[in-house]
Amino acid sequence: MTPQAKLRGMTLPPPAADVGGLTLDALMRASLALPTFARENLPRLYRLNGWHAGLWVRRNSWGNTVALITSVGGQVDGKLDGRDPYYGDPEVLADVYDVRTGALLEQQASLPCVGSWQWAWIGVPQDLWDAGPEAAFERTLSDQTRARKARARQQQQDAAERAGPFVTLSRDTYPVRAELKALGFQFQNGGWLIPVSRLEEALAVIGTDAARAEAAAATATIDGAR
Repeated sequence: MTPQAKLRGMTLPPPAADVGGLTLDALMRASLALPTFARENLPRLYRLNGWHAGLWVRRNSWGNTVALITSVGGQVDGKLDGRDPYYGDPEVLADVYDVRTGALLEQQASLPCVGSWQWAWIGVPQDLWDAGPEAAFERTLSDQTRARKARARQQQQDAAERAGPFVTLSRDTYPVRAELKALGFQFQNGGWLIPVSRLEEALAVIGTDAARAEAAAATATIDGAR
C-alpha cells in the first residue's frame, strides 16, 4: 500500500471514489471525526509531522474542502528557517480537494493565511494524539536542547513540590495553553501542574465543567492521602 493509501497510520478500505489515493468516504469521515490537532498554524503542523510535508489539513472556515500539503517553504522535508511559531511565514503549497465529489479543485495551490491559528491536521498519528502537541514538539528537538528542557522541567517540578500540593489538569486545556503558560503554570507529562492554592485561578481560565470535574477528582485524591 502506498503512503497515499493511508491517512497517517490509519488503513483505509478499498477506494470507491479516489481522492489523492484516499477513498472519498474515508476522507470525509476523517475531515469530520478522526483525531485532529486543531487551532494550529501550518508551519507548526509541518514541524509536528517531523518536518515533513504530506499531511492532510483543513482550515476551520472550510466546509467540504481539504488539502494535502505538498511543500512548505519550497521543501518536502527538512527544518524551516525562522523561529517558532511562524518560521518566517513560508509559502505552503497543497492539492485542494472537494470531499463531496472527490474533485481536485486546485493543484499546487498556495494556501492563504499559513500563520493563522485556524488549521487542523486530519488524522494525526495515534501516538502523537495521545501525547499531545507539546510532547510531539519534543521529538523534533536536538539531543542537547531536549536535555536542557528536561533539566528545566525537573527544576520546575522541584519548585512546584516546594510550593505545596498540586494537581495535574489536562481536560480542555489545549485551547488555552498560551494563557496558562502566561500565568506561570508548567506543562509536564501531558498535563498542567497546578498548585492547589491556585486551582480556582486555573479553572477560571479553562472554564469548562470537564476541567472542574477533573480537578475535583484530583483534589479528592490528595485529601484522601492526607
